[in-house]
This record gives sequence, structure tokens and C-alpha cells, in this order.
Amino acid sequence: MKAGWLIPVFVGAAVACPCAAQPLQPSFADRRDYHGPGYTVAVGDVNHDGIPDLVSGTKFGGLAVQLGNGDGTFRPGPLLPASSLYSLALADINRDGNLDAVYATSSGVGLCYGNGDGTFQSPIFYSIGALEGNEAIVVGDFNGDGIPDVATPGRSGVWLLLGTSGGGFSSPQLIPSGPVGALAIGAADLNGDGKLDVAVAGGPGILILLGNGDGTFRPPQGYPIPASINSLVNSLTIADLNRDKHLDLAAISENALYAAILLGNGDGTFQKATTTYLPGGYSVAAGDVNGDGIPDLVTQGAFIALGNGDGTFQAPVLYPAGASVGGGGLNGTQVVLAKLRKTGGLDIVTANNLYDTLSVLLNNGHGKFTDGEYLKVGGQPDCAAVADFNRDGKPDLAFSNGQGATILLGTGKATPAYSLPGTQVDVPGGYCLAAADFNHDGIMDLAVIASTAPNTGVIAVFLGQANGTFVPSANINVTVAPGFPVVADFNRDGNLDIALSGNLLAFGNGDGTFQTPVPFVPNPGLFAQFTVPAVADLNGDRYPDIVMVDGFHDLVYVLLNKGNGTFLQYTFTPVEPCGFPEVPRLADLNGDGKADLALLCESQSIGVYLGKGNGGFQQPPIIVPTPWSGAYTYDLLVTDLNGDGKPGLAALADHSLFVFTGNGDGTFNTPVLFGIGPNPRTAVASHLHSRTDGSGKPDVTVTDANGSVLVLLNTTQ
Repeated sequence: MKAGWLIPVFVGAAVACPCAAQPLQPSFADRRDYHGPGYTVAVGDVNHDGIPDLVSGTKFGGLAVQLGNGDGTFRPGPLLPASSLYSLALADINRDGNLDAVYATSSGVGLCYGNGDGTFQSPIFYSIGALEGNEAIVVGDFNGDGIPDVATPGRSGVWLLLGTSGGGFSSPQLIPSGPVGALAIGAADLNGDGKLDVAVAGGPGILILLGNGDGTFRPPQGYPIPASINSLVNSLTIADLNRDKHLDLAAISENALYAAILLGNGDGTFQKATTTYLPGGYSVAAGDVNGDGIPDLVTQGAFIALGNGDGTFQAPVLYPAGASVGGGGLNGTQVVLAKLRKTGGLDIVTANNLYDTLSVLLNNGHGKFTDGEYLKVGGQPDCAAVADFNRDGKPDLAFSNGQGATILLGTGKATPAYSLPGTQVDVPGGYCLAAADFNHDGIMDLAVIASTAPNTGVIAVFLGQANGTFVPSANINVTVAPGFPVVADFNRDGNLDIALSGNLLAFGNGDGTFQTPVPFVPNPGLFAQFTVPAVADLNGDRYPDIVMVDGFHDLVYVLLNKGNGTFLQYTFTPVEPCGFPEVPRLADLNGDGKADLALLCESQSIGVYLGKGNGGFQQPPIIVPTPWSGAYTYDLLVTDLNGDGKPGLAALADHSLFVFTGNGDGTFNTPVLFGIGPNPRTAVASHLHSRTDGSGKPDVTVTDANGSVLVLLNTTQ
């Protein structure tokens, strides 16, 4: 990737109301995500309020502004149609005192003049050639006339666009350099002669073009990079990495686990490249993030490698803002280091092209950044349940891990919220679970659902021992795919039963054993594929009813309990734009005492169906627009996260937690996004730590199939 730039300005349905009077927004000790074009990002004050703003774009076209609030958070600003943006920089091109946006398109350079109020004028395009593939850009004065110029690499070489006195650029001219890569470029005075030089991906690895100060350059000198990095450099950054007062280079390549370090000799030449472990290589930036005066390296992942001051680096620490926990960085595309607040050190901004989000990690000092508490637990954490398994008054966590369940005991403290490593309940193929008191002893038990072979499975029941450990009670073998569980007393005999979305209902005997499961959906559609069930009394008869989604036919099944564990069935098709429904949740969302249905839909919406109290739901639904990409939606949580007494919604989608505050009438407000890991699965709410203000606002725990559990501590005041 991407840009290095020389002049950093700063291192048929009702629609839910984004109401004018916004309620208190919840906050968490976590990174913040912002929806918007997420391929390339630049930081600068575009509206003259003295606060850094974010300007981002995407290769599919469009320029978006997030206006800074001064505390490291941002609010949506103007949008501007634009051609494809692969790399973006902010600079005052026409010298009117306003920052302009200049960007690489795949076939040239675009320029949008800034108006100084956060808006930009329509783009001006400087064509280079459809086959050039220009994807990086750097701004600097290459001919010494005091006017900003632009350099961009293409397949034919480096193209230079000289700035003119009236603003804008002259026609692109090719710098004799031979073929270069189109992904990475940087500019700085590499030989100390006061003239800008260029470093660009190309040849055997990196080419250095020493500038003559008049817009021309000396013949390029090539420097190979190790084979472990790959010759196709995606990003490079320039800084004095070993504090010898000579500028050095760091370069990374997509999917490589190492970065190349080329130490400068001060005369424009460089030593043989060495390597440092730094996964997630699509964009790299250098800056002092821990305040020790030594440049550090940060990737878009975000992996942070603190510098030792001699050109070597410490083992990187990961803040998963778009990278997989093991590296790779497949989702992130750019990183920028900038001071977003008046106090504090350099903060991190990353762009994520897959999800069209920007992530902001605020610097807490000493190289630490505001993010959730990631607990490495191994396995593939998925379904989760919160309960007090050892009866100490503190919420504990149980989650499936692919081979059974892990139980983490709560500490009652903010950090660590849970004790590691936890205890294990072994069930081969165990992929989901439920927690309840199945034998009436007042101690929470577990039911672990496992897939043992195609279309066969087991319900493994374990009785709690009041100390966080469990003993086996029953194994119930089934000859269909079990699906996902929900627990209730469906036949009103006083014993808890287990219903599974695989169309299985196991009636409990009250002693931790269960009867042979039976089907409970009267007329399932051919090839029906039911997702997780939701349970509530929908018609006021005090019998638990069930709602499930058939993802194969895009149908909602409403199953009304007859009082004996058998059901009456009706179905309906969700109203567009709530296409591809996935997760149903039942709760009283408008305060009328009747259960309502919130339906998480993959197609960028949540459908809210207000309950009538007779088993039916009002049509059409209230549509809650959601800005997620639609690529990945996982779970929906109904809870009051801001403490105003009104239920809100929290959805796991992409790599963010989308938090919608409720208005108490079944409508919801524009979401606030908080960062989560790369592979989220389930979200649960609980009060993990005591609050000094006594508010008791719930915290959120998210399981992540990359082997971690993320704790988001609620900091709402």
C-alpha cells in the first residue's frame, strides 16, 4: 500500500428515527470504529476549527469526512462523489489556506479543492493512463519553487505532476526510472542536500531516486529485500530508525510475516536489508508511539513494534483493528499515525476496506492504546452464557470452543475481568451451549451441544458443583444436526427443557436427565435451516413460545405453545430491506408489556416487529437502518447499555459492535461503533465490575473464533 506523504498536517416500511434529541451515548474502554469509505485515509484540519479531521476514500469511489470533536472521537461530515481512490493525501495545493484532497486513482491523479468548512469541490482529474495502475501518492516540493507537487508510481515508472502557481498541476511527466511497483512511494531528503528524494517499490525491492531539486532525478539505485518478505512491496515508511541522524526505510509486503529494514548511510545509499517480525503487511507507518524518542512501527492490523533505537524492534503487540490474530492483515488497508487530541501521544487511525470502516486507537501513553481486554483462550470460542457458576456473587463466563466448553470465573474487577486459564468440559465437536439449573439444586449446570458426524450429534449435560467445575449427567444422542439451544419449561411441569433449532425438543426430568428429543415444529419447510431460537410468552398465556428463522427460505417461524410442549405454527416473510434474516431476539422494546421481535438481517438492517400480545406482530415492521457492509453479521443483543432504562440493541457485524440506543417506543438511534476482534461470534452482557458511580451499566463480553474473548468495560457516565 499506499501513500507516504511528505507534508503530514497532523502526525414499504417505517424507518427508525435518528431522532434530533439523541440520548446519552454509551461508551466503552475500547477502540472506536466509524463507518465510511475505508480504503485510504488522511488526517488534517479541513474545517479550520483547530481539531484534526479524518478524510477517507475507497477504490469504488467516494470521499467522506469525519469531523473531529477534539477528544479523539469523530462525527459524520460531508460526502463527495469522486472517482476511485487508492491513496489519499491532504495538502494546500492552491495555497488558499484550505487543505485540499489529492489522490491516486488507478489511472491518474484526482484533486478536490477544499472549501475550508469540511466540504470539497468536485474533482479535477489528471489522466496518466488506464494501464498504469497508480495506487500510491506523495506530495512534496520536488522542483524547489515552493509549490506542492505530486509523485505517483505506475507500471511505467514514477510520474511527476508539478504544481502550478495558479493551483492544480501541469501535465504528468514520466521520471526515467524503469518499471516500478504501483503500490508504495515515499519522499524525503535521503542524502542531506536539502532536495527531496523518492523511495519507491520496484526493481528488486526498493528503488531510490535522488532529486536534483529542479524536478529531475538521478538514475535509480535498487536495493533488494529478503525473499521472506516478497519483492512486491506494498508499503514503505521513512524515519531515522536507529537515531544516527540518517533517514532509514521500513517496507512490508502483503501476507508476509516480516518487515524489511534498510538503514541509511546519510548519502542516499542504504545498507543491506535486515528483517524484523511484523505481520499484517499492507501498510506501515513510523512514529514514536510510546514517547521514548525512538520511532516505532505500526501496521494497519494493528501490530505495534516498539523500536530499540538501533534499527531493531521488540516483538510486536497486536490491537486487532482488522487483522486476524495470527497476522495477515487481510481486512485492513492503511494506517496513519497522528495526534488527534491536544494532549497525549500519537494515535492510530486505520482504514478497513472489507468493512468500509475507520478504526481509531487512542494513545494512553507508554505505547498502550485504548482497546478492549483481549483474553487469549485458544480453541474456537463461539456460543457463550453468563452465570454465577461458583456462587461467589460474581458473573462467570462459559463458552463453547469446538471441543467442549471453557469456564472462566469472574474476578469482580475491571481487569482482568476473568481468571485464566479457566476449566474445561470436554465434549468432542462441542460447538454451542446453554446454562441453567437442570436438577433443582440451585447450582447452574451446562448443556453442551456437539456435532459428532454429519447429521448426528449429542446433547451433553453437566451438573455444576458450585465451584466452577462440572460432572457428567447425561448424553443424549440425536440423528439430526442438533442446531442451537434455548432453555425453558415448555410443558409447564416445573422442569427445564431444551429446544434446539435442529427441530428437537428434549423434555427435562428435573434431575439433570432428559427424555428422548422429539420434533416440535409442526410443518417445517423442505430443506429448512433454522437459526438460533428465541423464547418469550407472545400471547399472554404464560407458556413459552418460540420464534426461529429459516435461513434457507428467508421465513420467520412463530410457534405458539399449546401448554404441553407442542406448538401451533405460522410463518411470515420479513419485509425488505430486512433481507436474509439471521438472528431473532424477543423483548419488550416499546414498554407496553408485550414481547416484540428484533430481527438481525444480513442486508444492512434490523427489523423491529412490535408484538400485539396475541401471538402476532404488527406489520410492516420498524426498519432500523444499519451501516454495516453486509459481509458478516453474527449476533444481536438486547440490553440497556447507557442506563436510561430503555432497551437498546447491540449487533455484532463486520469487526464492530454496533450499539443502537433505544427511544423506548420501538425505534432506535444511529449506532455508535466499537471495535471487536476479527472473527466475532457471540455477545453477552453482565456487570463484571463495580462502578464508583453505582450505575451498574452492563459490560459486554464477545467471543471470537480466532481464540480469544474480548471484554468491553462500560465507561458510560
